[in-house]
Amino acid sequence: MKSAPEADIVIIHNALSNDIVKKLLVACPSCHFKHEDPVNMRIVHDQRMYLLYDYLLNNPDVGYLVTSDIRDVDFYADPFKVMKEIGDYIYAGYDVAFYKEKVKTMPWLRYMLPICFPDLKDAEKNIISNLYGIFNSGTLGGSRHALLTLLSHMILYLDIASLDGVCDMVTTNVVLHLQLYDHVYAGYPFSGSFLNGIFGQQGAAVWHKVGRDYKGIR
Repeated sequence: MKSAPEADIVIIHNALSNDIVKKLLVACPSCHFKHEDPVNMRIVHDQRMYLLYDYLLNNPDVGYLVTSDIRDVDFYADPFKVMKEIGDYIYAGYDVAFYKEKVKTMPWLRYMLPICFPDLKDAEKNIISNLYGIFNSGTLGGSRHALLTLLSHMILYLDIASLDGVCDMVTTNVVLHLQLYDHVYAGYPFSGSFLNGIFGQQGAAVWHKVGRDYKGIR
């Protein structure tokens, strides 16, 4: 990764053949490919939270970690430098104008919340739905202990979540809003806002679904 040349890149998968991995290593010699079998019956979006948690537990030398979707995230600067300069938080992407829109204003999230957590108390659903700020789990970062804290809380919720939903983003919002809000740093300069072009004066280090005209930190 040009923006962070000293970072190790780990790609966790369960379907790439050895031939494909060899070809990918030609293009990305610093990449590490780790084969993992499914850990449960959840959709892959949710299972990655379990796999990341296990990866951190099994690799105590990892000090900081950035996770991202694999196909629609661009890195413009070193996110590890950004995190270390700002402080020890859970770093998350976000959707729309963070302090302008409530969670319930996003139709997909409003629809998925009761599907993923049908037994969540009405009071908790009401709190989540009416809070400002929609966290996006497509990009997450932080120190080892910060992410272990986040992932351990998320797994507790995912363990009881319905298998009928795509629950990673819903769970991210439930945990960060209800339990870890004082420990989260959302958006710029770690990441730009999802799709809509809010990226700050100097640009952002990470961009999820970047627009064609966007320029990151230089």
